[in-house]
Amino acid sequence: MFGRKRNNGITIKASCPECGDVELLPRQVRLVIWNTLEKNYYSFVCPRCFEEVCKPANEVVAEQLTSGGVIAEHYHIPEEVKESASITMPPITPEEVSNFVIDLGQVEDVVSAMKKDGRRK
Repeated sequence: MFGRKRNNGITIKASCPECGDVELLPRQVRLVIWNTLEKNYYSFVCPRCFEEVCKPANEVVAEQLTSGGVIAEHYHIPEEVKESASITMPPITPEEVSNFVIDLGQVEDVVSAMKKDGRRK
């Protein structure tokens, strides 16, 4: 993952799906670490084709990137959000969408109407 030193700094070797191997400086790599491992990723803009490349970052990759000088951004998903993500809701029906669109056309202040209807607190 690490390349040779350039200008007294480390270069990071990464792979672009379009261009193949590229060399990046640590400041060109974004590393995002969540409190849930399966959401970790790193990204960079390819210096050749200028497309953004995003790849998963397991613990080993994250450690290699940070030891090479990439500054990790840490984010926390609250437990309540993780719990609510596991709740399955039935899909919205076409009739519900149609009713919603009709309601929007008849109401100037949607938030007030939802409060009166009990759909929003």
